[in-house]
Amino acid sequence: MTPSLIASTPNAARPTSITFLRYWTLFAACSTVMALVAATGARAETVDSLRLMVRADATVGTVAQAALLARLEARVGMKLTPTGTTRTGALLLALPVPMAAGDLTVALNRLREDRAVLWVDIPPKPEMLRKAKTKATGERGQKLLLRLKDGVAPDWGALAPRFAQRIGIALSAERQIGSVWVLRLAEAQPADRLADLAAMLETDEAVQYADPVLRRFAQAPNDPLFDQQWNLTDSVSGINVQAAWALQKGSASMTVAVVDTGVLPHPDLAGRLLPGYDFISDPSRSRDGDGRDANSRDEGDWTDAGDCGGFPAKPSSWHGTFVAGLLAANPDNGIGIAGVDWNAKILPVRALGHCGGTDEDVFEAMLWASGAQIAGVPPNQNPAKVINLSLGGFGACGQAVQEAIDDALAQGSVVVVAAGNQADDVSTFAPANCSGVITVGAHNRLGDRTSYSNFGRRIDISAPAGDGGTGDSIISLSNEGATIPSADSYGEGIGTSFSAPLVAGTASLML
Repeated sequence: MTPSLIASTPNAARPTSITFLRYWTLFAACSTVMALVAATGARAETVDSLRLMVRADATVGTVAQAALLARLEARVGMKLTPTGTTRTGALLLALPVPMAAGDLTVALNRLREDRAVLWVDIPPKPEMLRKAKTKATGERGQKLLLRLKDGVAPDWGALAPRFAQRIGIALSAERQIGSVWVLRLAEAQPADRLADLAAMLETDEAVQYADPVLRRFAQAPNDPLFDQQWNLTDSVSGINVQAAWALQKGSASMTVAVVDTGVLPHPDLAGRLLPGYDFISDPSRSRDGDGRDANSRDEGDWTDAGDCGGFPAKPSSWHGTFVAGLLAANPDNGIGIAGVDWNAKILPVRALGHCGGTDEDVFEAMLWASGAQIAGVPPNQNPAKVINLSLGGFGACGQAVQEAIDDALAQGSVVVVAAGNQADDVSTFAPANCSGVITVGAHNRLGDRTSYSNFGRRIDISAPAGDGGTGDSIISLSNEGATIPSADSYGEGIGTSFSAPLVAGTASLML
């Protein structure tokens, strides 16, 4: 459990054995039931290859590549045969013989302990990718994320008509995010058709990869309220946080990014919020009258009946504020609740608004949170060492999003993602199915998997989030406004959105 979490911070200095023992003890103190979750039948699943991403500077030249491969083979005691790379640069390694997935746990953890390795996992099966595509068919989208191959000039006067001829739909280049271009189609398409168009573009020799831009949603179906925070203290299902606090209460130099609906000022977050940014690019969804700007305040995500594809009306969730409270509500201040980390600063990064958010905005928000420079946006002066993504939706992990995760890991960040609330296999749910992230499921006050939590081999860890019965929900910061912000308040909720920040807070204590 602990080596897996520490291995997700590959650029951090390797701890001495004393420091490692301290990390181990701290995580154990805060993880009585935040246990690894094995998928039903995972041991019986047959695997014949691995997918592994290494640091960009670890394999310069063929000699370095051969030396790294020999070192990794020595770690696991078996031959690993390179068979190719993914479009985002991960190595595909064939095993000497097919093995049961459950028997690979030790080997995977040994590979993750190598400082050159950003992440390693088992490639998704084609049938799971098809299932993810099918489940996203209720959506419509009009954008693609596309990366050109190195050396290809972005001459959109020539490329746009060429790509349009290939897919049979006119398109244009809207803007660039790092090495990735946002393309807009002339007409919106169903999600499965959008995925087909991306695949068609990938057959062009100029294209490194292409992904559909789909929507992602918040994952939510002397402190006087501390005694109600069973998720922190319950002997059966809580995270035993007081034992962790006896070892470490956190550091003010630690930054935790909350990529979400934005965060409202709240008395229980006094002194804890850093200047963030709003990455919602569509003014019609932002609720503040414009697109991207420096105001990361939550403007409300309420919907009227029929919005967002015909869903019922619902009030604003104040989701990002709720998540921030679980991470960092000021303990021992005589009001409200206590967050997991007493001292860390919260970086609010707004990517979800009216009708959720898009892969485009989440991708850009995550890059900026980790410290990457984004064109037209002021530099992030407080790069996050932990990034919390309590969001997601059906679909495969977009390659641009995977690259953003890889970049964050390469800079030493930990990325924590909610598993989702569909009571389904997490392998069909992004970004929880991306490589290198810590994917968090949910359990209730009895320590059982909740009725809604996604499940499967890709779940790394479980944390308390409740099933919604009497005394079985999570309490955190909220607001009384049904639409726009009003008075500060506290509220209750359930969902993997609220198990993820408990893991992110634990990681911030460890770091």
